[in-house]
Amino acid sequence: MSITRPLGKSLAQNAAPDAWQANAELCNAPCVPATHALDELLQVNEALRQEMTERKQAQAERDRLFTLSLDLLALAGLDGYLKHINPAWERMFGYTQADLLAKPFVELVYADDREAVLTEIQKLTTGLNTVSFEVRLICADGTYRWTSWNVTPFAAEGLLYGVGRDITAHKQIQEAYHRLVEHSLQGLAILQDFRIVFANPTLAQISGYTMSELLTLSPDQIQALVHKDDQALVFGHLQNCLVGKRTPVHFGFRFIRKDGVVRWVEKYASQIEYQGRTAVQIAYLDMTERKEAEDEKALLLAAVSQQRTELHALTAQLAAVQEAERRELARELHDQVGQNLSALGFNLHFIRKQISYSSPPGTVIWTHLNDSLTLVEQTGERIRDVLAELRPPMLDVCGLVDALEWYAQRFAARFGLTLTFQSKPPLARLAPLVENALFRIVQEALNNIAKHAQATAVTLTLAEDDLIVRLMITDNGIGFASPCENGIPKRQGWGLRIMRERATMIGGRGWVESAPGQGTRVIIEVPQ
Repeated sequence: MSITRPLGKSLAQNAAPDAWQANAELCNAPCVPATHALDELLQVNEALRQEMTERKQAQAERDRLFTLSLDLLALAGLDGYLKHINPAWERMFGYTQADLLAKPFVELVYADDREAVLTEIQKLTTGLNTVSFEVRLICADGTYRWTSWNVTPFAAEGLLYGVGRDITAHKQIQEAYHRLVEHSLQGLAILQDFRIVFANPTLAQISGYTMSELLTLSPDQIQALVHKDDQALVFGHLQNCLVGKRTPVHFGFRFIRKDGVVRWVEKYASQIEYQGRTAVQIAYLDMTERKEAEDEKALLLAAVSQQRTELHALTAQLAAVQEAERRELARELHDQVGQNLSALGFNLHFIRKQISYSSPPGTVIWTHLNDSLTLVEQTGERIRDVLAELRPPMLDVCGLVDALEWYAQRFAARFGLTLTFQSKPPLARLAPLVENALFRIVQEALNNIAKHAQATAVTLTLAEDDLIVRLMITDNGIGFASPCENGIPKRQGWGLRIMRERATMIGGRGWVESAPGQGTRVIIEVPQ
């Protein structure tokens, strides 16, 4: 015996289409035992309950996403009003939901953007989607925010579903960048396929072309902007940038303006991606005035260097003339005055011997005669000192080492100083010009010590090291703390200047080391 029991429609009214179909099939199925039909009914009922639970969960998740989304979510009608919006609208613009739903959407649009919005809505009515449409929306406080929209139309229902995103910060950065580019002191350009696809007003000012003219220049015209002698450098650099090779960060070249005037510009270039393709971004800085100043400076430095060379040559010539005059004067003093003094002394001694027979000592004539002999001896001694200063014969005959040792002994005795002379190792004879210059430097240094140092001891060292002859004059005097430049005090006297010039004249260098209370050291180095 079988029992046929149709399912009630009330249970199926709340079921999904699939469940409804299952019930229908069950109703049309052959009669089955009651217990089996009840099991199937319970299974269908459980499936319906589970599906309804899942639908509620999905709806709850959609509601949560709709409520918590940071993006602007909206359902709008083709009548121009918002139908349903999420809380992000209130947070972003400061209106209540009621205010936003009560006014036409276009009233929220910034005045300058309304025409574009109406055009975009008209396009949506034809079934076309809107992608990344940017528009300014007015806030409750009167300010506005930039938004970007993706909108999909549902024409059959007369609805528009839109998702908007706040891009105000991005726009502000973009606008700041554009202002920076527009007012940059550098000419900016983007080169792609050897054509200028972007240029700023400064580049137009540098080049003499308008911005629109720059964007229409052909590759040949762009090449003509660079002086022919600089083209290989400039365009080789651009090619290296395009293929990613390392290139100089910047360099200068000659840029030819529209009017033919040549300007020096400094160029910076780097590889970028522009509109999805590789390009080169270039910055030009007009450096014509700086270049002209550098060229003028270079000319001045060359002139100063030439004058210094001529001055050194003149100094060497003057020193040579001076030495020749000193040598001649020393010879005259030695040969003429010295011999005459010797003869005068001999005659006075002869007279004193003759009068000793006729006039007793102590008389007036003896007094004057003795005074005359003393004067002759003092004059001879003074002439020997002058000869030592002018041109000691020992310098020519025996060389620098013996001449310095002789001069040091006389100087120490004259000024009451302890003067130590060291020569290590024994030096061979140097060139006459070098020996003479070093001797004169020692003379000048010792004279400075006697005048200014208040020293009690001096050490004079002459040494040879690695083909360098080094002369050092060291004292234990009061020293000084004058600022130095290249080892020479800025407020130097003529003595220090002369020593430095004499060292330079023979291809060497000289400097001074000193500190208050620590004495002074003059160092001269000359290549052999």
